Amino acid sequence: MIKHLIISLIGVSALTGGLAFWLVQIPQLSPITAHADDPWQLPTLSNPDNLQKIYFKLRSKLKPWKEKKTKSKAPPKPKAATTPTTSTSKKAEWQLVGIVQEGRQRFALLLNKATNKVNRYAVGNALPEGTQLLTIRDDFVEISQEGKTKTVHLYR
Repeated sequence: MIKHLIISLIGVSALTGGLAFWLVQIPQLSPITAHADDPWQLPTLSNPDNLQKIYFKLRSKLKPWKEKKTKSKAPPKPKAATTPTTSTSKKAEWQLVGIVQEGRQRFALLLNKATNKVNRYAVGNALPEGTQLLTIRDDFVEISQEGKTKTVHLYR
C-alpha cells in the first residue's frame, strides 16, 4: 500500500514537472543592438563654446555660496593655504589636521611639519613649541602660549 502511494506521488510530481516545463517558455537571449528609438539611451546635449561665461552668469545670479560681489567677471584668484600661527613673529611648527573622540575623551591630531608625522594630543599635553593644549572642541582647539589663550580652528 505504501509502495503504491510513493510511486503515485513520484508519478504525479514528474507529470507536473513535465507539464510545467512544456508550458513555461524560457526567453531566448538575443544580441543587444542599439536602436535610434531606444528609450534607455541617454540624451545628448550640445557643447556650448561659452560654457565658462554661462557658469559665471548662473553663479552670480544664484549665489550658491553667498559670496561677496566682485566687480570683475573673471574667476576669483585662489588664496594660498594658511597654517595656524601660534605667535606673531614666527610660523607654527605644527598644523591642526583633525579632532577625534574616543569614548568621552577628545584628542587633537597635529601634523609636525619638521618630521611630517601626525601625533595625538589630549587636553593638558605640551605641544611641540612648548605651548599647552587647554580645550578641544568640535572644530577648534584653544592653546596657552606665553600666558595668552589662542584659538586654532580646524577649517580656517
